[in-house]
Amino acid sequence: MGINWDYANLDAVDALGIFRDYEGEHGEDPGWARSVIDRIYAEKASDTTSHKDDTSSNFDRDNYDADELAVWDWYAETYVGMDQSAWDDVKKDRVDEIMDDIDTLKPGEYHDFTDEGSSWKPPVTTEFTGDVSGNNEMVVNTEAIQHLINQFATIAVGEHKGLLLDLATELDGKMIKPGGFARAEILRQKIDGTGEGNPGIRGDTIGLLRTLHRALFDLQAGLQVMKTEYEKTEEDNEVTQAKLQELLKDAWSEIGALNKYGTVGGSTEA
Repeated sequence: MGINWDYANLDAVDALGIFRDYEGEHGEDPGWARSVIDRIYAEKASDTTSHKDDTSSNFDRDNYDADELAVWDWYAETYVGMDQSAWDDVKKDRVDEIMDDIDTLKPGEYHDFTDEGSSWKPPVTTEFTGDVSGNNEMVVNTEAIQHLINQFATIAVGEHKGLLLDLATELDGKMIKPGGFARAEILRQKIDGTGEGNPGIRGDTIGLLRTLHRALFDLQAGLQVMKTEYEKTEEDNEVTQAKLQELLKDAWSEIGALNKYGTVGGSTEA
């Protein structure tokens, strides 16, 4: 579920970078303020009479030091129950700051810019140049089958080696760092995901690449057995359709699994 921007709440305040500014002003580590407030909310939640956004101190203040109590009191007094017009002003002011930052942005201020290129190189494929003449009979050309296997092998070299797996590994090591403001955090979550059940666009693409690799590898294996079966028989058409389906069932299974990919949305609308 996305962040609710309609009123002042913990997720929205955090996403706007307000906690980050507080931490910078008070010499605290990134993420410290949210962690403290989450701990207090967790303690308050144990009291069934309390509400998550209630400013009452129905938690043991002795469990927290002065700095932790200060950030809680600041957040509760400033943002909990903030009226709508004041919240709208906060959002507008933060957007204006973001636009000012964009106007003066230099590489390295928000991003880890890199000019290292991808290791990806397109595979070298060739056209079949063997005998394709026909005599109006259905004839299996085992040479053509081997050529097709060789083309697949330029992409899926082995069960655990190949271009698509290399790309998946490379993509797995790339982390997007778009910035610390709200819209950027939404973008990061869309791309990197938020955990189990939400792989994000990056995780979805990695899954697609790995599934494609398995499909191409299984196609090679099935076609190789089919080619051998044809070569052993006296009749070119000895391998039946049922046998062909059996030989390629793993490949068809992987190909069928591809339809679960490509459904992750990329909108950054809150």
